[in-house]
Amino acid sequence: MRPFIPARTKKKLRAVGVDFLPVLLESLDADQIPSAWGGIKNDTDFDRLFQKDEYGSTTATVSRRDDFRVQLNINRPDTAIEWVWKLDSYTIGFQATFFSAADQVESDIVPLVTVDASEGEHTGEYVAEVPGTLVLKWDNTSSIFRSKQIVYRVKQSTNRD
Repeated sequence: MRPFIPARTKKKLRAVGVDFLPVLLESLDADQIPSAWGGIKNDTDFDRLFQKDEYGSTTATVSRRDDFRVQLNINRPDTAIEWVWKLDSYTIGFQATFFSAADQVESDIVPLVTVDASEGEHTGEYVAEVPGTLVLKWDNTSSIFRSKQIVYRVKQSTNRD
């Protein structure tokens, strides 16, 4: 790619590697840089998305032209599944399906929808009346260039009131 980049653009670019905080501080104040990057700003969506929480969130990268699935095997009737997730940027498809072990039927809990990161946190819940498999799927197959990062939590409980 180097031969195709104009000389004036090459003068503007600088590779800094993983120690980028000093370079950011040349142009920004520390209170403008998110704390996850070494600054002191703590009120951005970025910070809320990546801060540790007591529920044990998991971060996953959904590669371009791929999907990511979380499969939950449910063995007891009346098992409740709750999920919360957030996308860091751009858009991604989301779908939740349940496959009943008893009658071998798959049903959409949440039909495939395209979700924008600006929509914030997404929650959902499903109570499985029979044993089966619940699949949460994030679909990035339509993305040609970008991988996406999601942060999600799944909680399972039985005997709900």
